[in-house]
Amino acid sequence: MFYLGIDIGKRHHEAGLINEKGDPIGKTVRFANSKSGSEKLLEFLNQHQLTPENCVCGLEATGHYWLSVFSFLHKLGFKITAFNPMQSDALRQFYIRKTKTDVKDAYLIAQVIRIDSPESNSFCRRRFTST
Repeated sequence: MFYLGIDIGKRHHEAGLINEKGDPIGKTVRFANSKSGSEKLLEFLNQHQLTPENCVCGLEATGHYWLSVFSFLHKLGFKITAFNPMQSDALRQFYIRKTKTDVKDAYLIAQVIRIDSPESNSFCRRRFTST
C-alpha cells in the first residue's frame, strides 16, 4: 500500500508518496492549484503506477483550497481523507526539529494517514472521507 500526502497551499500544492513502512518514494511533486496542476498530479500518479486499489490519499482541509484536489482525486476513484491541520501539527510536535516546509509537510501528511486509518473517530475523517 502507498500513501500520498498533499500539503495544500493557496497557489501551489506539494504531494509526497511513502510506502507501508513509511519510507519516502522518490521526490515530491509541486503542482499548481489549476487544471494544468491537476494534470501534473495525474502524471505523478501514473509515473508511480498509483491506483485506487494500491494508494490512499490524504490532505489538510486548509481554507477552501483543498476542495478541488479532493474532488479531482475522488472522481478518479481514490480513497481520500481530508483532516484538520491541527492533526498533522500534533505529529509535527514529536519531531525534535519543528521545521515546516512544503516537502516535509507532504511526507508528514502521508505519515498521518498511514498511522491513523480513515475509520478514525475524528469528525473530519467521517465527514470528508470518500470511498
